[in-house]
Amino acid sequence: MSEVIARSANGDTGLGAVRHDRPQIMTFLADAHTEAAVRDGLADLLLETADMRRGGIRAGIATLQKVKTPRILVVDVSGEDEPLAALGALSEVVEPDVCVLVVGDIHDITFYREVTRGLGAMEYLAKPLTRDIVARHFGPFVRGQSGRAGVVLGGRMIAFTGAQGGAGTSMLAANLAWHLGAERHRHTVLLDADLHRGTGAFLLNTAPSGGLQSALETPERIDALLAERAAQPVSDRLHVLASDVPLMDAPVYADGAAASLMSALPGRKRTTSRRRCACASPGWNPRRTRAGCARRWACSASTPPIPATTRCHG
Repeated sequence: MSEVIARSANGDTGLGAVRHDRPQIMTFLADAHTEAAVRDGLADLLLETADMRRGGIRAGIATLQKVKTPRILVVDVSGEDEPLAALGALSEVVEPDVCVLVVGDIHDITFYREVTRGLGAMEYLAKPLTRDIVARHFGPFVRGQSGRAGVVLGGRMIAFTGAQGGAGTSMLAANLAWHLGAERHRHTVLLDADLHRGTGAFLLNTAPSGGLQSALETPERIDALLAERAAQPVSDRLHVLASDVPLMDAPVYADGAAASLMSALPGRKRTTSRRRCACASPGWNPRRTRAGCARRWACSASTPPIPATTRCHG
């Protein structure tokens, strides 16, 4: 489990920086006493009534696969045999800019550090909780005034390349992206590095955009807003970055542009466990764009003949 809960890169959890079509706060707590402490401790800070649900982190994972992620999420890991694994599973279904606050029944400094520094949750409190404890430690995050610096944790990248044209590289990448984003409800971006064809967008029935070409040619313009606008939505948790540059044009890939684009994809100065599937044509040079520097897995596609297989290994 290498990527987990989203956390701020600069300590700003400001609620105004995120979409306003999401609830302000949602809690999944295992007992009435903890629920009352959280409700009373945050009552004076909330702009809207908190959506409080019983059931702990497992209930949260099941629910957040189907509903919009709140801006602030409070989860209870009490009674979990493997609470760190449960938090990792939670990271797979939440938005990149969520502020996660954790409560539990483990009184151990090593566990606290693993949750907040290793996994990236904003804060962890051990039970029993009181109204004052909640207000003191969770309140600053609700107000967006925590001032805590965070560790940026990136998503996983899977790179696909083909030994030759027609090997099925785009089909493989698009199908995996659909499986992860639409069927498994994982936040996923499909990047089609073949700027002339835009096959990834075609396969997922969405339109290419000019934002990808612009980002790769002028990396100094890349920021979270550009990356977000360039990525075309296929579903709530699946987006596509693809272009359809005229065949006679020759885009110029700027050095380091792909890596800068990848780091900006999660957006809003935060990251989470977001899958990124990149597919490329045989003529695309990953060394030139350096998109391969951040990949976790690389897959090569080829046709059956032996020469094509040899090119994959080369």
